[in-house]
Amino acid sequence: MLCCSLWAALASTAGTAHADGRALRRFALLAGANNGALTGSRCATPSTDARALADVLGQLGGVAPEDRLLVTEPDPAALEAAFTEMGRRLQAALAAGDRVELLFYYSGHSDESGLLLGGQRVGYATLRQRVDALPADVRIAIVDACASVPSPARKVASADRPSSWTRPPACAATPSSPRRRPMRRPRSPIASGAASSPTRCCRACAAPPTPPATAG
Repeated sequence: MLCCSLWAALASTAGTAHADGRALRRFALLAGANNGALTGSRCATPSTDARALADVLGQLGGVAPEDRLLVTEPDPAALEAAFTEMGRRLQAALAAGDRVELLFYYSGHSDESGLLLGGQRVGYATLRQRVDALPADVRIAIVDACASVPSPARKVASADRPSSWTRPPACAATPSSPRRRPMRRPRSPIASGAASSPTRCCRACAAPPTPPATAG
C-alpha cells in the first residue's frame, strides 16, 4: 500500500530526532472485522489483513510492538475502547517530548453511512471525530471496506453523507453518457431475408430483446 511505502521509505528516521529536535515515534491502531454486516454476510480476510499490515508496519514502517494496537471482530464499544487506549499512549509519548505520528486502519464491512461492526454501525462523522481527537502531530486514516448494501444502484442521503444519487433511467441519454446505438441481431439462417430486431440498447434496460421475425 502507498502508506506503507511512504513509511518504509522513512523508516530509518523513526526514533531519531525530527527537524524540530523531537524524537519521532510512530503508532498504529488497526481493526479487522470479518463479521460486521447488518445483512449477516461475512468477509474472509479483514482480520488477517489487519494482522498482516501490523506486521509490515513493524518490519518496514518503524512502529514498535508496544506502539501497535490491533483489535479483531470489535463491536462499537470495543473500537471506542481501542481509541481511548491509543489516545492514552499518544498522550504519554507527547508528554515525553516525542513527535507522534499515527496510522488508523480499518478492514471490514461498511455502507453509505459508516462502518458495520457486529451488526451495529459507527458513522463516518463519528469515526472522523475520534481520529481527529487523537493527540498526534500526524494522523493517517485508511478505511479498506466492502459495501454491504442491498443494491449498489442506489445511494441514499444521510447525516454523515448528505449527497445522494440514483442510477439514471434505462437508456436515458445524458451529455456525459450518450445513448448507445442499438445492437443488431444477426439474421436468422431460417428466416432468409427477414429484417432482424434490435436487442436491448444497454445493460440498464429492463425490457428483454425482441425475438427476430420469422418468414411466412
